Amino acid sequence: MYTKLQQKHQRVKLTLMLSSSPEIEAILEELTKSLDDVEAAVVVGIDGLPIAANLPEEFDETLVAAMSAALLTVGERAASDLGKGDLHQVFAQGATGAIIMVAAGQDAVLMASTTISAVTGLGLVFIKMEQAAAKISKHL
Repeated sequence: MYTKLQQKHQRVKLTLMLSSSPEIEAILEELTKSLDDVEAAVVVGIDGLPIAANLPEEFDETLVAAMSAALLTVGERAASDLGKGDLHQVFAQGATGAIIMVAAGQDAVLMASTTISAVTGLGLVFIKMEQAAAKISKHL
């Protein structure tokens, strides 16, 4: 059973990674280069698997994708259970930066990791992320 699940997971992951396009990768690169405080960006499918990423080497793409999916699930549940409607963004601030997620179409989410200095200028980060997410959704 485990081997079959493992094989299925590998096929799903391969399919998703093949759906990554040079256009999506270019959008992620533009996002990270246009904003000095955005240190990482990843597009994650609703199943928690990475579609495309622009991450520093110390970030594990699969782990980042899985954590993003978990945060998204909790955010959706909280918004729904508390009567806040459809979830638009997830924002988590830590001592050294923030994690921001926005929808990128119906089946994916764009996650960005920022430095602490971005916290004072989050408006621009949100605007650039919304623009990037709109572009990404056209390529999924």
